[in-house]
Amino acid sequence: MSCLSHEWGGDLELDASGGLKIASNHDGVRQRLLRRLMTPQNGYIWQPDYGAGLPKRVGAVTTQEELYAIVRSQCALETGIDQTQPVTVTLNDNGNGGYSCLIAYTDAQTNSVRALALA
Repeated sequence: MSCLSHEWGGDLELDASGGLKIASNHDGVRQRLLRRLMTPQNGYIWQPDYGAGLPKRVGAVTTQEELYAIVRSQCALETGIDQTQPVTVTLNDNGNGGYSCLIAYTDAQTNSVRALALA
């Protein structure tokens, strides 16, 4: 699936000719997954179930099990991830009440294993 290249927190990207850049397949999946995890719950009026709202959890008491369940459930909703292959979510306690997260998934179109790291 083609999509415009848009890194979370940034603007749409331009290609060498000044047009809107199209994300490569694996970058598009990574960008969509990151956007899904960062978008607030009820953040899209036409898709109220879209988004995990992870930034809202900064400073809140959230267990490792809750975070794991949130990330796994959002990965299961992302069409660019091959749902017939395992998705691995690794949470590491940073020691200050925060977690870093590594998500390994299989790109549905290229069948290549990709990773997304959140610190």
